[in-house]
Parts: sequence; C-alpha cells; structure tokens
Amino acid sequence: MSVYKRKNEKKWTAEVKYVNPITKEICTRYKTNFAKKKEALEWESKIFKKLSSSGNMLFESLCEIYFDDIRLRLKETSLSSKIVVIKKYIIPFFGKYPINEISPTLIRKFQNEILLKNLSKNYMRFMENQLKAIFNFAVRYYDLPSSPMAKVEMVGSRKTIKEINVWTLDDFNKFIETVDDENLYVFFKLLFWTGMRTGEALALTIRDIDFQNKILNIDKTFTRLNKKDIITSPKTESSIRKIKLTNDLTNLLENYIIGFFEPSPRLRIFQFLPSLPQIRKKFEGYIKKSGVHRLTLHDLRHSHATMLVNLNENIVAISKRLGHENIQMTLNTYSHLYKDSDKKMLDTLNKLEKK
Repeated sequence: MSVYKRKNEKKWTAEVKYVNPITKEICTRYKTNFAKKKEALEWESKIFKKLSSSGNMLFESLCEIYFDDIRLRLKETSLSSKIVVIKKYIIPFFGKYPINEISPTLIRKFQNEILLKNLSKNYMRFMENQLKAIFNFAVRYYDLPSSPMAKVEMVGSRKTIKEINVWTLDDFNKFIETVDDENLYVFFKLLFWTGMRTGEALALTIRDIDFQNKILNIDKTFTRLNKKDIITSPKTESSIRKIKLTNDLTNLLENYIIGFFEPSPRLRIFQFLPSLPQIRKKFEGYIKKSGVHRLTLHDLRHSHATMLVNLNENIVAISKRLGHENIQMTLNTYSHLYKDSDKKMLDTLNKLEKK
C-alpha cells in the first residue's frame, strides 16, 4: 500500500514510486510521522499530482491511488472484478512504465498480447475500459495532460452475438421430474416461471413474498465473494421490481416455507442450498438424467422470456418483468424470435381488409 502503518507504530507513512527523469531508475519518495491517515493521503495526493503532471509517476503507483479512490465509491462485487482484471493483466504489462512513456503504440502492443490469450470480446472490452478509466482518472484529478487511450481503437466488443439456448415447457417438465431435492426443485421452478436472475432468487427472503396478492418483491441480489455471503442492491434501478406469481408457484413457495423451522420474515428462502458451483453441478446432473439438451442456469431466464414472446405477450410487460433497463435491451436479446412478425402483421392486415 502507498499509505500504511508499520508494525508496532502509531504513525502513518506515505510513499510514492516514480522514475528519475535523468537516471531512469525507479525511486521511492516517502514521508513518515503522520498522525492521521487523512494527512498521509493528502501528502500522497500532492506528490502524485506533481509527478503525474511531469509524467514521472509509475503506472503501478497511479493504480494504487486509483484503487484507494474507487474503494469508497463502488460495491464490493464491482470493485473486486475491476481490481482482478487490473492486477492480472494491466499492471503486469504497464506497471513499471512511467505514465508519460505509455503511448498509443504501447497500448496497441498490449492489445495484441491479450488477443493471443483467446479471451472473450466482452472481457477484452471490460479490460480496455479499466485502462481507459485509470488514465481518465489521472487526467481529471492529477493533471495528466492527456490520455493515450483517446487515440486507441478498441479491440474488445460490448456484446458477443450468440444464439440463445432455451428449453420449451415440455423440456423443463422432463427436467424437473428428475429433481429429487426439494430445495433445488423449488429453486429451479422459481427461475423458470419468473425469469429471475440467479442472484436475485438466492437473495429472496420470506417477507419478499406477498402470498395474498401473489406478488414477488425483487430488490436485492446475492453473491459469494472471498468466502463471504454478500447481499447488495441490484446494479440498475430497473432491476428493482415487483412481479406477479402464478397460482401454482405461489402455493409451491407457501408449502415450502411452512416446512421451515421457526421461519422469520428476514430468513433467506434458499439459504439451505449448497454453493452456486455445487448447484450448477447438480443442475447438470439432472439434465443428463432427464435427457434434455444442455443449457446454463441463466438460460432458464431466457427460456421464461422466450415462452412469453412465443405467447405473443406485450414486449413492454416482458421487459419490466425481466428487469431490463429499457425495451431495446429486450428486443436486442430476443429479436430473433420476431423473425415472422412481418408475415403475421401482414396476415392480420389482409384479414382486416376483407371485413
């Protein structure tokens, strides 16, 4: 860390690594005896600003102060994914370079290296976005004259176009008949009949279900990070929603919860399930046993949406039920299902003409 306390000391120390512009050696500038961490951070920020404007700061030092900044602003799950990709791919390549020596040409070389790693286009775009964010941070707050990323063409892609894998209702019924674990039986049924995301379902508590009105409240998501269970609000406001439950699903959930020992409103409904990797493993085992084609847990969400589209349900209602940010997201994902829509529309118009 650039700001820390030494063992058995009460005072704070701040240090910054940079490149000597004359000798080109990596140097460390530090100061001790700060009574408060805030004072050490202020000194560090002042030095960073001087070094970044001259271009002598090492990229790895810039990343340290960037991490300190985003830790205060991001959820633990979002922070973790950013730090992992920066430490795994970006710092090993750029870390020892002074930031004024990082050029579009050097970034192009980095891109060529990651292209050889056979990573997904989505992941490469995510990586490039992190590099872009680091340089924008330095430009905005530490007087770096300009970002070398401004001239660089991205090699990653925002979306990887792939065919959606789904089950029909018959497929799902064949699958669910083989599930002999009550907890998983209820969990898989909930995913298929609501289109919920896996993390949303795992975060559900008893008080999220309005049995009388058959409404499910979705306002949080569950994940496990660094051996800790973490429940946070969803990424987008549109993910916070209330959806209607079918009669059978409402009865299934009610009977399932009755079996709990002294259930409380705050109790997570699926807290007795194994870890997500184990759920996926069991899911694959039931698929093999049932003989239906393979898909992922997330594909149960696609199966639900596809079923609704094929039933000619309103696209706005489908989008809201799925918690999409906008209708365009829903259309982009399921547009292939509307390939016969022009023909159906024309048939309808022809029928009206004859009346």
